[in-house]
Amino acid sequence: MELGRVDLRGLKPDAPGWDEARAAVAASMSAHGCVVVVAGGPAPALREALFGRVLPELFALPRDVKLRNAPGEPPYKGYITHGVLESVRIDHADDAGNVRDFADLIWPGRGNIKVLD
Repeated sequence: MELGRVDLRGLKPDAPGWDEARAAVAASMSAHGCVVVVAGGPAPALREALFGRVLPELFALPRDVKLRNAPGEPPYKGYITHGVLESVRIDHADDAGNVRDFADLIWPGRGNIKVLD
């Protein structure tokens, strides 16, 4: 069984290639229930800021601190843990105000300048 693989790099809605990509995603979802999507990732500096600094510090915090970002509705919201697996979700992370609220919740009184960068 081979999963569908769709390259979305450089595609924009209603641009050439969009309809074909959309059809390939739908076909793979119908056949396999999933699809492998190739897309542009974050710039190297952003990757380093997130994965090299912020996330290690966040996940190193005690569990009770991470639980301040309580799970809720919709599903998979907030901090979720299952044994050694952990997940943290910031709703609308593209909104600087939401990111600031999250930082203030997890690091009260000082926020976390690395998160806000």
